[in-house]
Formats: sequence, C-alpha cells, structure tokens
Amino acid sequence: MNEKMLKTLVEIILILLYHLESASDDDLNEDFSVKLMEQSAASLQSLAVDDTKAFLNAVSALSDMEADPIRKKYLQDFGENFGIADMLA
Repeated sequence: MNEKMLKTLVEIILILLYHLESASDDDLNEDFSVKLMEQSAASLQSLAVDDTKAFLNAVSALSDMEADPIRKKYLQDFGENFGIADMLA
C-alpha cells in the first residue's frame, strides 16, 4: 500500500471514529456508537506491529496538521485510547 493511500484510509477511519465518539445522543444511538468503536479498536489491535507503527505514524502526521485543539487532542490520544499504543511497548 502506498503512503498516500494509507494516509487517506487512516484519515477516513479517524473522521468516522471521531464523529461516532462526539455525536450527541440525538444524532446517534450511544450503544451502537460504542459497539462500532469497540469493534474498530479490536480490529486495530489485531494489526501486525509494523502495520500498527505505520498506522500510528499516519495518525501522528494528521495530528501535527490539525488546527482544531479538540480534534488534535483526540488524535494525540488515539493510540492509547484504542489500545494500540501498548502493542509497541
């Protein structure tokens, strides 16, 4: 997978997960949202170490470019919050 494709796919995943987490109860059923985030976390946790590194590097690059402080914090904490940063320790 080339780097541009990886960055685009990571960006799409992050946008979707961010909106699932930040949606109000009026916009989205909380149980459904949590279930999707848990399934996403489990899939990300199943990545090989090299793929996890590449994914987190793409997240970090997006974080560096993010101007919104709330989204920036979300991106900075993403690896830890989704249980994939520990895989590299």
